[in-house]
This record gives sequence, structure tokens and C-alpha cells, in this order.
Amino acid sequence: LGFALYKYIDCRKDSWKARWSRKNEIKQAKELFMKEFYENLPFKISDKEHVLGSNSAKMEVVEYISIRCPYSYKSHLESFPNLRRDFINTGRIKYTTRIVLDIPQSYALSRVFNCVKDTKKAYNFLNYSFKHKQWIQLNENEQKNALLKIAMRYGITDTEFMTCFNAKENDSKLKDKEMEEVKYFTNFLATPLFIIDKEILVGYAPYKDLKKGINKQLKKITVKNNKKSRYLQYN
Repeated sequence: LGFALYKYIDCRKDSWKARWSRKNEIKQAKELFMKEFYENLPFKISDKEHVLGSNSAKMEVVEYISIRCPYSYKSHLESFPNLRRDFINTGRIKYTTRIVLDIPQSYALSRVFNCVKDTKKAYNFLNYSFKHKQWIQLNENEQKNALLKIAMRYGITDTEFMTCFNAKENDSKLKDKEMEEVKYFTNFLATPLFIIDKEILVGYAPYKDLKKGINKQLKKITVKNNKKSRYLQYN
């Protein structure tokens, strides 16, 4: 019995070592993949995008939404006001929204949103268009008139609106940019999608979970910066 128990324990030990070894190999492979992933990440906010928050913010957050997705709708309307209050207006993050080009109507909305010069007006236009999205059921001419009314509601002139709305030559550029981003993860079309520094949150999540994820990444950045400061102080 003692010999049998010894062999059982020894076998269990070898099995544990094998499992631990495999776990480490998987972890190392994942770390290597993520390193390459983030080194080539095209998601950093560019100067050409509408950016909310302070330029000196420690962290960037990118939101992807689809105008036909009920979960994007629910997430954006629930989370955006809270994000603005807790993180954007307090200067803790830089924030931008990107519209997934999955239906023809999304091109029109994206053209106007990205083309309008004033960031506040652009976001007011986007939020209202997203909240009152009955316009996506209309034909193209009716869509244009509906979106024009929304734009003028927030101080966007009809001249600026028409210039943006008719700039269809930008559609291919927008789609090429999106395709460049899509290839980096297979779950892209599951919206909403948030890129929180180096973490990706896919699908609808209550604001408390989104807030938790942002605070977690901010804490990591703070710890990293503190370590760097102490290193520079003593060297």
C-alpha cells in the first residue's frame, strides 16, 4: 500500500509538473503574441479624430459602435455620460468614438461626424443621431434631410453639413482604415468594443464594469510611472 501510494503521489507530481510546464508555455506564447499585437496596434488616437479629454491624460480609450446594434445603443447611451463625468471631464483619459461601417447609413453618419470641425458639435450630433435613429429607415434623400435637421440643431451650418455629407470620396479611406484595424482581432464585429489602453472589452457591459476596467488600467499606469520615477531618482 505504501509503495502504491508513493507511485500515485509521484505520478501526480509528474502530472502537475507537466501541467505547470504547459501553462507556462501558453503564458509565454500569449505574452509574446500580445507584445507583437500592441507594438503594431493601429488603434492609437490620431490628430485627425475628435478627442475628448485632456491631451496630458495618462490613458486613451477608444469606443467602437454600430448604429444598427442594440447593445451599442444601450452601452453608449448608458456609459458615455458617466464616462464624461468620471474620466473625461476630470482629465484622466483621452477618448474617441469610431463608427463601425457595417451598413450604408453608417457611412453617412461617419462622414459628417468625422468631418465637422468642432468636437463638441460633432459629439452632440452623433449622440442625438444615435439616440433618435429612426432616420436609418429612410431613403438616402430623406436621411440627408433628417441628419441636416439634427446638425443644425447643434449649430452645424447647412454648408458645412452638405460638404461633409457629400464627401463620399472619403468612404474608401474610412473603410480601408477600419479593415486595417479589423485584422488585429476576430471579435471586432461584436459591438460595442472598447480599447482601454492595452485591454480590449468586447460586447455590452454595465457601466460599473467599464469603470472598473478603466480604473484597473489607470492604476497599472500609475504604478509603472511611480517605479520609473523612483528609478530615475536613485540613478
